[in-house]
Amino acid sequence: MNWKYGLHPKEFALGETEKYYSDMAGKGWELVDRGIIFSKFRRTAPQQMRYRVEVVAPNQLHDGTLPEEQIAIYKECGWEYVAGSGYIHVFRAPVGSAAPEFYLEPEQQAATLKCLRKNQLIALISPLLYLLVMLIMHTAFSGYSPREISSGFYWMWVTDTEFVTLISLTFILVICNQFWEVYQLNRLYRNLKKGTPLNHAPKSRRL
Repeated sequence: MNWKYGLHPKEFALGETEKYYSDMAGKGWELVDRGIIFSKFRRTAPQQMRYRVEVVAPNQLHDGTLPEEQIAIYKECGWEYVAGSGYIHVFRAPVGSAAPEFYLEPEQQAATLKCLRKNQLIALISPLLYLLVMLIMHTAFSGYSPREISSGFYWMWVTDTEFVTLISLTFILVICNQFWEVYQLNRLYRNLKKGTPLNHAPKSRRL
């Protein structure tokens, strides 16, 4: 099989993402595309490659992709543009090449995370707002009071406990996951602001 898909680390895990792609290249799998959840790889000879992630705000993209002029600047510095999805755009260069790091100062890289932090906060608030809006609409159009709706939910839980429990746990899991992502991204942002460089090859891999 000359192609395979892999579940890549989340957007906030920049160092883990870079290490993941570098490790895959060392195993003979070259990154060709990155989706929202999965990355696509092509079978090649094992290569020692440096992968670097650039966080780019959507308003800086052209039809969802980096402008050709910006890609050309990276290429002149020795970095090949590979793929991108959303805020994450991936470049690579052979290990030992003269391609310089993207940022000389960690504080410069921290500034690029502002758009991603804003997106994570919106993703955290969205499920709560959605639930609130649905309750308000249900109250307005059904003619029931909030107390009657609460009684209805309680009756549903009594009559179909397994289903309601599953839905509730799923909702809680989504919220907890979003809190975790916001926490991890803010921690990375604070470390960069303090002058701690990004670890491009961490030992752990956060999925």
